Amino acid sequence: MTKQYAPLIYDFDKKISESALKNFKDILDLGCGFRKFSGSVGVDKIESEEVDIVWDLDRYPWPLDNGSFDLIILQHFLEHIDDIVKAMEEIYRVGRPGARVMIQVPFFRNLDAFIDVTHKHFFTFHSMDYFIEGTKVFNFNYSKAEFELAGAWLGWPGRSRNLIRGILKRIINRMPRFYERYLSIVYPVKNISWELVVKK
Repeated sequence: MTKQYAPLIYDFDKKISESALKNFKDILDLGCGFRKFSGSVGVDKIESEEVDIVWDLDRYPWPLDNGSFDLIILQHFLEHIDDIVKAMEEIYRVGRPGARVMIQVPFFRNLDAFIDVTHKHFFTFHSMDYFIEGTKVFNFNYSKAEFELAGAWLGWPGRSRNLIRGILKRIINRMPRFYERYLSIVYPVKNISWELVVKK
């Protein structure tokens, strides 16, 4: 099984583990806003002290070299852009072979997904399948970008200090389709997270 870094990076109570980030040399934080990951190159269209490259990420190609990053972070970024396929192709281009891609987006049943008027897309557990080798929909060939799935989580990928929440997370992640169709109406998680590996 492919090693998972997301549960180490996204540790307790939605805090970022700095020590886990040290496994990576060159880190890219797309749409970093005012909360850039430590040690990363931050890209955002809004100028701030955290942003290293001011760029509208709906403009392609991005001003980044091919194969220059071994960790790419998309922390609530994909829901804001126009073209997810183009963005995933750029992520694939700038990632090194074996690079990790950490994606987190709002879950489609979460009210926060709809409150923000700048959100353009909504996601389910299988939304990334179009880019993951071996899935049924990957063969639709929407994109030349190819990734391997290291992990996917309904909710926060890190551990939970709350015992009941931790048990619920384990249950719903063992049966994502059943959860999304039925249980999520009663108990909607806030986020979906994926850890992908660049296949080149």
